Amino acid sequence: MTYLLKVVLNLCLLVGIFALGLSLVVPSAYALVLGLLLVVAVAGVMYLVSAPLMVFMMKASPLAQDARFAALHDHVIRDAAQMGLARVPRLFVTDSPVFNAFAAGHPANGAIIFSTGLLKSLGDAELRAVAGHEMAHIKHHDNALGVLNVVTVFAIRVVTWVLFGMIVLAGIALDMALGMMGGTAAGKSTRMGARLGLWLRQISEWLIAIAVAALMGVSRENEFRADAAGAKLVSPVAMAGALITMDRVNGSAPVAGWMDRLYRSHPETEERLTALRKGGA
Repeated sequence: MTYLLKVVLNLCLLVGIFALGLSLVVPSAYALVLGLLLVVAVAGVMYLVSAPLMVFMMKASPLAQDARFAALHDHVIRDAAQMGLARVPRLFVTDSPVFNAFAAGHPANGAIIFSTGLLKSLGDAELRAVAGHEMAHIKHHDNALGVLNVVTVFAIRVVTWVLFGMIVLAGIALDMALGMMGGTAAGKSTRMGARLGLWLRQISEWLIAIAVAALMGVSRENEFRADAAGAKLVSPVAMAGALITMDRVNGSAPVAGWMDRLYRSHPETEERLTALRKGGA
């Protein structure tokens, strides 16, 4: 079991324990428990069926085993065994001029989708390197990062909304109690509860921003690791050539600043090329 998958499972367990503990104190929090369990279940199922789902969404069709791609099919069979994948990923193609390839699924049910723009732009060695890159994503369960992202954001927001409601309702109840006892500060507790609730929501947004930035950092590291895998299977030159062609065909979007860099899922191409040069040195 990979480290990232362990993180996903541990996070789900911690969220479940927290929600269960809260439900024991606040009966209305049972809805929170059910909501969190539901999102974890849905995210888990989405991960397990992500390969056929991605194929359907991308309107992809099986990559023909003709003379043009016979070598690629043969290489993927051998390379998958060399990488220790439980099953050879199925190869698909989607009609798109954009230079791209996608990995979906997990080692027991993986798929790689190539765009027609990529297939037309790369030679055999570069194409094999890209396939190796995508197989590395499948081998290391990198698609589980999307599950972790969904669970993290949903858990923080749901818990925040429950606590926000509790604080506001507590303020209203306190004002009503004080009013019945002849208190003069009517509405003060309600306003204080609303302010505390808004502060709590702001803090939760900061937590989400920090969590997503951390996950994007993991995603960038995954890309470096996948590049290294493609270079190891073929050569650093082939992997670098695929990246350079991607920049030429798609165009390289300039990085606006440190914030843009922080939330990028992929490193800049120049950083990836530098890492390949160091790895091949």
